[in-house]
This record gives sequence, structure tokens and C-alpha cells, in this order.
Amino acid sequence: MVGEHFAMSLRCVGGLLRVICCAIVACSLHHQAAAVDAVPIEIEVSGVDDPLRSNIRAHLVSLELEQFASGPRRERRIDVAIRRAAAAVGHYDIDYVLSWQAQVLTVQVEAGPVVRWVKPQLRVADDAILDVAVLGPTLVHPFVIGEAMNHEVYDRFKRQWLDTARAHGFLDAHYSESRLRIEPEELRAKAILTLHGGPRYRISSVSFNGGSINQKMLRRYSPLRRGEYFRWNRVNILRRNLERSGYFRLVNVETVVDEAEHTVAVLVELIDGATHDVGIGIGFATDTGLRSRLRWNIPRFNRYGHSLYTQALLSEPLQELSTTLRIPLTDPLYRSFNISAGWERRRVESTTTKVGSLDARLMDQWWDNWLTSFGIGYNRETSEEGDEVSLLTSYL
Repeated sequence: MVGEHFAMSLRCVGGLLRVICCAIVACSLHHQAAAVDAVPIEIEVSGVDDPLRSNIRAHLVSLELEQFASGPRRERRIDVAIRRAAAAVGHYDIDYVLSWQAQVLTVQVEAGPVVRWVKPQLRVADDAILDVAVLGPTLVHPFVIGEAMNHEVYDRFKRQWLDTARAHGFLDAHYSESRLRIEPEELRAKAILTLHGGPRYRISSVSFNGGSINQKMLRRYSPLRRGEYFRWNRVNILRRNLERSGYFRLVNVETVVDEAEHTVAVLVELIDGATHDVGIGIGFATDTGLRSRLRWNIPRFNRYGHSLYTQALLSEPLQELSTTLRIPLTDPLYRSFNISAGWERRRVESTTTKVGSLDARLMDQWWDNWLTSFGIGYNRETSEEGDEVSLLTSYL
């Protein structure tokens, strides 16, 4: 008997569990179907201008009100969202009226006086005050006296000031005091920030690993020097310079911070790019007929960073061949010594002209579209009429 009662109890419990599971699944499916079928609620805000209007609307849209049934719970969420949105832009005294029409919620807002900025209290507590970039924000800041307070302005300035200090080598920078003091009754908001820069970090070493270009040439691309103050923007310049050199397919720059010594080691990993870059083209022109062009670039001609560029043009009346050896100098991206040689043969009816050239130039690029060059060139030109040389010209 005991065994039978026990078995019956188990069957009852099992049946009850199946009922509960079915109910849960049905409820879940119901909510999923409701979420899929829910029609988005359109939000309209009137009675006020931007930024208050757009901020209230953004907060209400983020609630996804169509997911909630009408009632006190949804009304509470709406109230909290409206007041938070208003406070964020300096309005702590507001009234509003909600009106629903189908899937459109209209919020009629009446806003009281706005809280405005007063003179902020911005202070640098240690030697970071000696750096102009860190001190500058205490003199030029967004907290304009008399303008409407905005929490986003405070948060953005607070983040950017700290980032500026760290970017200039104060890697341990932090705020010992950071608060936004708001007095709604007095309609005043005051930003209070005290920045501690801490020790300023220096560069302990800059090392290059990988790649076939020698160390002396690689260091010409680096604005970082051992013993100088660490600056993040110079690390970025180093990476950009190496990427623009055309030597490498991968440039990876890492920093290793020694908190005890207050130094930063910069490690650069390099992987060479393609040894050759070849391009071939075939076309047609009315003056030359069918023609072909070959372009051959060797970005790393040797371990000293020299590069060699050659191109050739072949058609029935015109043949050209030119090559340029580029030797990078102290500022390798913008300053180089170029040696060029070329040959051209052109036939017009029965006259054939041949031109050979040799050129050596010092090239300086000042800006993207400004280039100066100083050099000397030699050209030798001959013209032939049949088998006779009719003209020979040489000039520098």
C-alpha cells in the first residue's frame, strides 16, 4: 500500500510540473508574440525648445513604451524619464501633461527657469600646472557664466581634461575632487574639479623588431627620443610615419609602463610588405594606336631604405623607359635625393627623335601640395631623317 501511495504521489507531482511548464511556455510565447506585434509609440513634445525638447523625446523613446501596458507602472517610468531629461539640461522645475491618441503620446511641457553656470573651480594640484596643455583648460573651459547648465558639458570636459593630462605623460593623473554642485533654488551650477597629475613619465627606450630596414633609417621616422617626456600623439606619429613609408605591411606599436621608475618603453614590431609591386596596362589612343604600359616599383631596394621605380611605355610610334632611385634623407617622408634616367624614341612620319636624360635632384616636400627641388640634369637629343642624323643637341 505504501508503495502504491508513493507511486501515485509521484504521478501527481509529475503532472503538476508538466502543467506549470506548459503555463510558463505559453506565457513566454504570449509575451514574445506581443513584443513582435507591438506597434512603436510615436513621441511628440511641445511647449519647450531644444535642447530640452529633444532630450525629453530621446529619453522617452529609449523606454520602448509599447512594451508596457497602460497603468501606474508605465506612468512612473514616464515621469522619471521626463524629469531626468529635464535635469540633464538644467531644468529642475517642470510641469507636464500627457495625452494619448492611439499610438501617439503628446507631452505638453511647462518649464520653469533654467539653472545656469557660475564661475567654476578648476585647479591643478601639483607640477602638472607647469604644462601648458594641462593648465590651459583651467583658463579656457566650456562653463560660460550665465549659460544654461548641461550635464553632458560637464561630463565631457571632465573626461577630456583627464585624457589630456595622460596624453602628455601624466599617466597617473586623477581627480581628488570632482563634483557638479547644483543649487536649484538659486538656479546655480558650479563645476568643481581638482586634478592631480602625479609624476610625469619619460621615454626609457624605443626599439624596433622585425623588418629588413636598418635601425638607423628606422629612427629617422621616429619623433620619440630617449629621456624626453612621453606623449601619446608622438607615438601615433611614429606609427603613421612607418605605415606611410611603404616598407611594411604590418606596424604594431606597444608601450610598456614602468610605474616604479615612471618610464615608458616603446616597442615596435614590423613585418615587411611586398618586395615588388608590378602593374601592366594595355590601351588604345588615336595618336599612338595600340599601346602597353609597365610599372615596376621596388619599395625596399636595399636595407638602407632606398626605393627604385621604373616604368615603360611601348607603342608603334613612341617608346619610353624611365627609372628613378629615391634615397631618403634625414626626414625620410619629405626629404630625399633622387637620381633619374630616361630614354625616349618618337617617330613622326619619316623623322625619328631619340632623347636620353640623366637627372639628380634634392627634393623637399613642405606640405601635401608644395614641393621644391634643386638639381642638375643632362639631356641628349638626336633627330634622324632616314639613315642620316640631321640634328644633335646636348644640354644641361
